[in-house]
Amino acid sequence: MYFDNLSTFNDLVHLQTTRKGGFSEQEFSSMNIGFSVGDNPDTVLRNRMEVARISGIALDRFVFPKQCHTANIAIVTEAECGRGVFPDKKDSIPETDALITSRKNVMLCIKTADCIPVLLYDPVRKVVAAIHAGWRGTAAQITQKTVLTMIQKFDCQTENIIAGIGAGAGLCCYETNEAFYNQIVASIGHNNYPDYAASRHHIDLKEINRMQLLNIGLQEQNIEINPICTICHCDEYFSHRGSGGHTGRALSCICMK
Repeated sequence: MYFDNLSTFNDLVHLQTTRKGGFSEQEFSSMNIGFSVGDNPDTVLRNRMEVARISGIALDRFVFPKQCHTANIAIVTEAECGRGVFPDKKDSIPETDALITSRKNVMLCIKTADCIPVLLYDPVRKVVAAIHAGWRGTAAQITQKTVLTMIQKFDCQTENIIAGIGAGAGLCCYETNEAFYNQIVASIGHNNYPDYAASRHHIDLKEINRMQLLNIGLQEQNIEINPICTICHCDEYFSHRGSGGHTGRALSCICMK
């Protein structure tokens, strides 16, 4: 899956995988990217190699963090290339859920299975970012904080930043309890965020991340949202909730050539 707005830049490579087109079997069928879910590591590596082939970026230029539902952000340099890529190494960037780089041919990677992937590109300053925004990260404003880091570290301007918010849990299916609901809604400063069911608290994580981007200054026309709910479409996308907690992981990644 690709974003139309990011696809207009010839110097950019990006994608979000579905669960199709790989080599894994059964509940991990078939393009599972995650080593930690119980799949055969050799098969996972084969899936990653296939993504590298499709993207045209060498696999040893990919970078994976160890995602922990934090708001921690890492600046990636040449030295991080290959971290978290291979099953025989335990070198993922620790406790990190967003990556930023200004280096070319460095593929920033995040894994999801209902959480929201967010990809950012500043074509003026030549900076990219990949964000893993689950409910905890969304409540901690990781998307907004990533943009702020791009501004502080790379002199990016919000009006130049292009954003893609990928497939993930949708409003239709993503139910949470009252405490989590209130915490997430507080992240956008809206006390009157609508509750969409009479007796249940449903959250639109994609919309809240979009609102966080708008609140920090991104232009509405520069933000694209993939409307697909991974829970509804768990035959096409890996879904933690849709599978009862035992499934693979999709990859969202971005790289400047």
